[in-house]
Amino acid sequence: MQKEIYKTELIPMPARIVNISQDVSVNEGGTVNLFCLAVGRPEPSVTWKNFKCERKSSLLQQPLAVS
Repeated sequence: MQKEIYKTELIPMPARIVNISQDVSVNEGGTVNLFCLAVGRPEPSVTWKNFKCERKSSLLQQPLAVS
């Protein structure tokens, strides 16, 4: 009796965010907990970056990048 061998190939899927923290404001020096769940193939990595402005009155908003 001959065994059958199956090869499974994972089809790449683009990364997408499926769950992420809501917008939050934090006082300078305060702490915040953020979360992000991203899926895709290969498994995506999530990187958080801290953007700072020169002027204190400026609000800088940047989208979260997932790769």
